[in-house]
This record gives sequence, structure tokens and C-alpha cells, in this order.
Amino acid sequence: MRKYFLVGFTLFLFGCEADVQKVESEENKSTDTRIESKDVEILEGAYLAEDIKVDVTGDGEEDQILMYVSPPPMFDDHGDAAWDDSHVWQLVVKDEKKSYPLFDESLHFGTLDFWIVEKEHHNELLLFSEGQSLLMYRYTFNNDGFDKKEILSEEVNIVERSLSQW
Repeated sequence: MRKYFLVGFTLFLFGCEADVQKVESEENKSTDTRIESKDVEILEGAYLAEDIKVDVTGDGEEDQILMYVSPPPMFDDHGDAAWDDSHVWQLVVKDEKKSYPLFDESLHFGTLDFWIVEKEHHNELLLFSEGQSLLMYRYTFNNDGFDKKEILSEEVNIVERSLSQW
């Protein structure tokens, strides 16, 4: 009986250890993506939600950061947006003749916000999306393209959120 207990306990112990290593290796996986310049097609009838000029490519020249929403939200008399069930959000950086599509996805019951932050003497773009999931990405320009790093990705059911300009 002791032999069976020791064999079972040993298998259990090594089985648990292997699972821990697997979880650790999954947590350390790189979620970086490279975004190269390419032609960007803005959806017909899309609403221009943001048009900001700031240097995010590090060349000393202002870049144009454009955020589009399609279909456009409906605005009431107070300027509050009424959203459809699903919208395609497009976030594009234009640097002279080059365009970088940082985000081009459909969000169900969600919105998109971004911030330009200075880090280590250069500007980066932080993107936050909420809807049927919470997503946060960091975009850093490096060698003629953007490196996209996933900071947060949670599949959750959002019960309530704080007020924002949307």
C-alpha cells in the first residue's frame, strides 16, 4: 500500500511541478508585434474621432494620429454619443508619406482611447480598449516601424465603468 501511495504522490508532485513551469513559460511569452508602413484604407463614411499632431516617430517632425469609427456614433442634443452594438475602430499614424495602421478592429459594445506619453526621451502611444474585453497596448517607433506590445488582455464582462468624454 505504501508503494502505491509513494508512486501516486510522486506522480502528483512532478505533475504539479510541470504545470507550474508551463504557466510560468506562458506568462513570459512575448506579445510583441511589428507594424510596418503600408497603405491604409479608411472605411467609407467613418467618423473622424481624433486628429492629433505630435512626433511619435522620433524624427523631430509632427506626425498625424487619426482615429476613425465606423459606423459613426449618433450624438444627442447634449453631445453625448449613442453607440451601436459593434464599431470598427481604426487608429493610423501618418509620417510624411508613410502610414502605420496601429489598430483596425471591430469592438463589440466598446470604445477606444489613446494617450501619447514620453518615455526615455521619446514619445510612445498607449491604447486602451474596453468592451467585451479589456485591452491595453504600447506602441513604440523603432527602425521604420512600430513595435506593439500587449500590456493587458482580459476577457471579462464589464459591469460598470467610470464616466469619460464618450
